[in-house]
Amino acid sequence: MGSKTGPAQHIKGFDGLRGISALAVIVHHTALTGTYIGDAAVYTFFVLSGFLIMGLLR
Repeated sequence: MGSKTGPAQHIKGFDGLRGISALAVIVHHTALTGTYIGDAAVYTFFVLSGFLIMGLLR
């Protein structure tokens, strides 16, 4: 069995970046419908969420 050294360190910057990504998706759906900002924000949100979740599962 693997031994854990403790919970993963919390990175506040990632939470902020995920929040900005969520806000960018909302802006894309309301004001900037012809841009790719929503796509980039969704990809960023999912990559960071996956990274944070994998850190919890270690």
